[in-house]
Amino acid sequence: MYQGKRLSEWAEVRQSELSHIGVTDPEVTSADGPLQRIGTNGLPILIKWLRYEDPKWMTVMYRLTDRLPQIAGQEAFHLLIRPTQRAQLAEMTICALGPGATNAIPALCAIMNDPEAVEASVRAISVLADLGSAALPPLLIALADPKHPNRADIVGGIGGMGTNALPAIPALLCSLREKDLNIVKTTIRALARLNLEPETVVPALAQGLTNGSYDIQTASAAALMDFGEAAKPSVPALVQALDDPDHWVRTAAEQALEKIAVEELVKDKRTRTHKPPTVFHRVD
Repeated sequence: MYQGKRLSEWAEVRQSELSHIGVTDPEVTSADGPLQRIGTNGLPILIKWLRYEDPKWMTVMYRLTDRLPQIAGQEAFHLLIRPTQRAQLAEMTICALGPGATNAIPALCAIMNDPEAVEASVRAISVLADLGSAALPPLLIALADPKHPNRADIVGGIGGMGTNALPAIPALLCSLREKDLNIVKTTIRALARLNLEPETVVPALAQGLTNGSYDIQTASAAALMDFGEAAKPSVPALVQALDDPDHWVRTAAEQALEKIAVEELVKDKRTRTHKPPTVFHRVD
């Protein structure tokens, strides 16, 4: 406790205030100071909450709750999801404990690598990514394990680490060669979000424009667009993609060229005639 409020109450204050903070406002709440005063004393409780897993029968109960009368259904629903809410609250709170939050890394790694921790593993990955450079080595070790069930989540977490993820670029480039298309697509988005080392990342992303999956092709074009002028080495591949039989691949390539090298797009439209596309996929 601090100033008469329990850890859970300060965590709820922080969650409530963050939900009302605008994008341009600093993510600092009135609960941050108290949570940092509580510090590492709060870690055992938060880790315990984070470990929570919904039992298998919970899904059935959720469905039954929907059929109950409004008031009774709401009460039953809140009783059911309270442990889940606390698990999510722990995920949002650990980093707010201050520098001492890195003391949680060993426990978080144990959860991340626990095959029985289905939901908790994903939460642990999210927290580790938020803890910065100190948590990157265990994330990379888990990513290198081909049997780890949450490798795509690890990649996504690394993608949100900013410059702390710089040492992870070689591992992410290797992930572009995975057979699992979900991992590949998540890696493409992570590299675009990080926007680091364009001299090595841009050529790797350009190779995705010739992938057998139109989903990977469009994601690659979108990622190159995020690099802006730094992606100019990919222009020949993007121009080539303007002849792709898939309508959405062509559209993605054109949008990328508009941002990277609009003069090349203008030149292409003036000097080349393209056959109509023959494939029209639905793109989410």
